[in-house]
Amino acid sequence: MKNLLYLLLFLPIVSRAQSSFILPQDTVTHRNDLAISPTGDRIIIGEVAYEGQTSVDFDPGPAEKRLSLIGTDGGFGTYVASYTPAGELNFVFAINDPERVFTWVEAYYVETDNAGNIYLQGSYYGSADFDPGPDTYRLSASRPNEDRIFVASYTAAGEFRFALDFPHYDPPIHEWVKRKTFDVDGDGNVYVINTSLRAFDYDPGPGEYLSGTDRAVLASYDSTGALRYAFPTVRLPALLSVGHNGDFYLMSEFRSEDVGFDYDPSEDGEHYPDAKLDSTGTIIAAYDREGRFLFAHPFAGQLVSVDLMDGDADGNVYIAGFQSPVSTDYAPGPDTKWLRNPAENADVAMYLAKYTRQGELLLADTLADANPEDAYNYLMDYHLTPEGNLYLSGMLSASSVDFDRDPDAAAVVEGGVDLNHRAFVASYDANLDYRFAYTIDGTEGKYLRGRPLHFRIEPSGDCGEYVLMNDVALPQTIDFLPGDETFIPEPASETEDSYGVALVTTNYGSAVSTPNCDQLSNLGSAPGRSVTYPVTVSPNPSVSGIFTVDLSFAAGEVVHYLIVDVSGRVIRRGVVHETSVSFPLDMQAEPAGMYTVRFWDGESAAVAKVIRGGGR
Repeated sequence: MKNLLYLLLFLPIVSRAQSSFILPQDTVTHRNDLAISPTGDRIIIGEVAYEGQTSVDFDPGPAEKRLSLIGTDGGFGTYVASYTPAGELNFVFAINDPERVFTWVEAYYVETDNAGNIYLQGSYYGSADFDPGPDTYRLSASRPNEDRIFVASYTAAGEFRFALDFPHYDPPIHEWVKRKTFDVDGDGNVYVINTSLRAFDYDPGPGEYLSGTDRAVLASYDSTGALRYAFPTVRLPALLSVGHNGDFYLMSEFRSEDVGFDYDPSEDGEHYPDAKLDSTGTIIAAYDREGRFLFAHPFAGQLVSVDLMDGDADGNVYIAGFQSPVSTDYAPGPDTKWLRNPAENADVAMYLAKYTRQGELLLADTLADANPEDAYNYLMDYHLTPEGNLYLSGMLSASSVDFDRDPDAAAVVEGGVDLNHRAFVASYDANLDYRFAYTIDGTEGKYLRGRPLHFRIEPSGDCGEYVLMNDVALPQTIDFLPGDETFIPEPASETEDSYGVALVTTNYGSAVSTPNCDQLSNLGSAPGRSVTYPVTVSPNPSVSGIFTVDLSFAAGEVVHYLIVDVSGRVIRRGVVHETSVSFPLDMQAEPAGMYTVRFWDGESAAVAKVIRGGGR
């Protein structure tokens, strides 16, 4: 079987696609996830089967990088791979247990902190070694064939930091929605929510926090894996999310007997939610990064699906999901904001809502299905930027959906027909006003081994670019660009693999009219352009701020360059007219930190990451 990784470069178009590649493999699961580090690296996790060797070549270049055989009786392992924005492999390693006859490690979610450290959640069977280096750090269940939940952390270079494990439960990750029970804030504090009827000590150190009840426990750990605090909270661990200001949010089923539970974990405070429900409903609860209670809001009306829950840099809370045909009250306290499906006989309706940090409702609205019969629409993934720009991905079975909340405007997107789902991408600003929406051609009725396609979505930080990650069937027939524009990635040569994992970067719907963004977005996407990695830079890091760059790849041609900081902001652009000699890059005026410098001429492009050391 041919198992190659192909780097795909494409023509520049209005909705630019770039830095995209496919990982062909013979085994694909829906448990794949994507995170983008502060420096723009794409961190992906997933699972691979072991049959002699794993079936994936993780290196998109001419080199080959496969993972070693583990276990004498096969099984699954988790891979963690890091790529540059243009698709160059930084590193890849596997989490498994070579001492077991049969190994099984599953990956669920991956996140990064402001320093680029990597955190992932998953489960392992019996035992697993989490150190990819020559040392061993093995976690083992109390019984040989027991499943456990883990959280593991690695540096931006893939070096092991720590690993924690918890009692196993059926995590709410499945083929319809993405719901996390773990998240990380910018400082590297980890938040986990877990339920265990058996007593379990959530403190991995010398201290002790024992719990074993039908209520979930929220536990927070610092960037070294030490316990910060823990307390009992919602009944079921359905969804956990950390906002950009460090507040975190929980979502759970809410029953009438939960009215008597105190959601404020402090000794001198208490909060008993006001029950406004008929039987079984939904509750969201918010806390600051130190675990101090902010608010709890149970929804009156029938059960509401909260599939998105996040906070912006100001602490405003955004939620989205689907509600049943029965009206639902989105306002907390004595006020009311009842919403019902916009059309009669609709099965479900998508909704968007926004609250202040104190839980006051700012706005709530539903999106209309033009033909709501059997309209099983749902969200699969989301991302909220610190400024409040919201990116969504999901599936539509409705024949068409109006994604614009404005009653005087319309943004109707054609979906599937007769439950023939079609994937969509949509975006809203901080006021939940419409930015763009489109469906992805070639996804109608597409399933992988009985599961619908899952498009992960994550902004990359450069001029409105965002990345879509998706399992694909090979040969690949999905058109990743909307409307009349077409981009159907294909391998550069034939492959016999049946499935693959694709990453496609685009900036559809984003304003890229400035010269900086035009040049930045066009980088590496011209016909015939070859991308050269790496560029030789010395010294790196540089305390003085003066770097010497070898631009010999340009063969004496004039070279343009851009310097981008870790937030994606273009801080300088320029032109180098003499490239036959080393170029002195002067960054003495810039503060200490990591920067990405992008060089290109008419034929070639190259990228360097430089570190400006401390001092001026």
